[in-house]
Amino acid sequence: MAKINNQEVLQKLIDELKLYPATDAIPTELAEKILPVFQINSQDVNVSILNNPVMYRDSTLNDQTKSFFVPSGKTWVVLNAVVKYVSAAGVANRYLTFVIKDDTGEQIYMINRDTAMTASTTAYTFFVPGRGGSDSIEADTGNGSICGRNKILQIPKGLILLEGWEIEISYQADRDAADDMFVTLQVDEQDN
Repeated sequence: MAKINNQEVLQKLIDELKLYPATDAIPTELAEKILPVFQINSQDVNVSILNNPVMYRDSTLNDQTKSFFVPSGKTWVVLNAVVKYVSAAGVANRYLTFVIKDDTGEQIYMINRDTAMTASTTAYTFFVPGRGGSDSIEADTGNGSICGRNKILQIPKGLILLEGWEIEISYQADRDAADDMFVTLQVDEQDN
């Protein structure tokens, strides 16, 4: 095991990494890699947890618009969203829209699912961080005969949503009042 002689490095390991060199075994290979970094930059090294994944769901029946608002005192980065849409027999085609609005209701970002949902089907749309933008590629999920119904769309990676901002997911154009949409949204939620 490695022997650490620098008192500042020892204190940094105890305070920030919760390691106790007197009782915790620190493998020599690890010590050889981290000690030079701590010794050179001991005043600049900080350790923190970056992600706080939080999941929101809305499964209200007969509701084709789902809205999620960033809570007071929080910020969000969207990690992913999954939309399950179950269409009734009454109307021909439906088109999904994913919109981000600021706290005044101004539209900041929008992406549409180009492939229509037809009557009497169940389809999934997966929103994942990527390029985003109007030239973002709509991709099949590749699961056999129903791959034309299930799509993956890219939303901007790392976009920070501020307190009061809204994510609205809805179906535009024709839709049946009996259609059902289930949304699961996962975000990295941080304190302001």
